[in-house]
Amino acid sequence: VESNKAQYYLDLVRKRELEQSRADQLPPKVEIFSPKEHAYVNQTEIEISGRAQDDYFVKEIWIDDQPVVIPLAEKEILFREKIRLKPGWNRLTIRAVDLTGKEQRRDWTIFVDRAGPQISFQDIRLVAPGEVEVIGRAIDESGIKSLTLNKRKIPLEQKSSFQIRLQVAPEYKLWFQAEDL
Repeated sequence: VESNKAQYYLDLVRKRELEQSRADQLPPKVEIFSPKEHAYVNQTEIEISGRAQDDYFVKEIWIDDQPVVIPLAEKEILFREKIRLKPGWNRLTIRAVDLTGKEQRRDWTIFVDRAGPQISFQDIRLVAPGEVEVIGRAIDESGIKSLTLNKRKIPLEQKSSFQIRLQVAPEYKLWFQAEDL
């Protein structure tokens, strides 16, 4: 009858056989499917998924100090775990350990950005009837993906500064939108 106790003893027997035969020479391999390395996310809780493989048996998978529940050692284990992140860069260590204690570590970084870009206007001056020159900056910790002023895409100099002439007549309004990574 399959039970936790039976699975535990089966893994002990497999470990003893591998130690005696010295057949297990390679550490397990870890592959992360999602999120991508150096991903930018806007959630403090995400799901990390991947696969651990070994030439014989993977016994443990850890994401930082949190174990992934594995009832019985297998050659290949697919995993999917929710983890909590803090704002800014998060460095995770994912480890897979086989029955004989060999392990592989993968460091994975994810950026959590919960704040939108900041836009500052240094100068807005009328240069002609219905036309203004706008000088400013758009900044964000994760980087600026796009900036639009009065429905016109603005190229960013040095990744944050801009200087552009815009038609504002007849309303004389300045509309802007910025999107971060």
